[in-house]
Amino acid sequence: MKHLLLLGMMIAFTVIMLVVLKLKSNSATTISLNATKHPAAFLTIAIGVSAALICAGVYYVDWLQPTYNLTTISTVLFFGIILSFAATSWVPDVVGAKRQLHRGAAYVAVFIMPLFLLSLLTTALPGYITAVIIGVIVAQVYMLYLFLFVPKAQQWFLLFQGLYLAVFFAVLLLMTYGV
Repeated sequence: MKHLLLLGMMIAFTVIMLVVLKLKSNSATTISLNATKHPAAFLTIAIGVSAALICAGVYYVDWLQPTYNLTTISTVLFFGIILSFAATSWVPDVVGAKRQLHRGAAYVAVFIMPLFLLSLLTTALPGYITAVIIGVIVAQVYMLYLFLFVPKAQQWFLLFQGLYLAVFFAVLLLMTYGV
């Protein structure tokens, strides 16, 4: 069960990269905005990300939570992220109510991620993992600041989106394989 996170990440990364490269995605738009232009691409991402989320959920329940004896708060936050990602995967980013739901779910995930990482600091972790978690929280807060308050940063949304997710999952990989 320990390796399900890595499997899920490989599935999501492969599917997203195939779609982003195939569509020659604009760096100023999200993965979802690029994919909604093509129904097959949207469905591919939705199915691939859903498979990855199932892997991540099983990984959390069967390995991460019992290994580190994580709190109920950590569990609620983690599954809040999972549910938000599921919503953003299946609800297209198109004008109207669907856009509001999609973007609302995306922002929920984005703001919960640092809180989940912060909740990990309440458990007994090796010192270097604690330091990395603190560094990632600072990096995510800084990326949020840049994206929300520096207009030029929005030209690189796809890069910000990728980096934000990468540093979050890097912490989970470090907790899985770095101990």
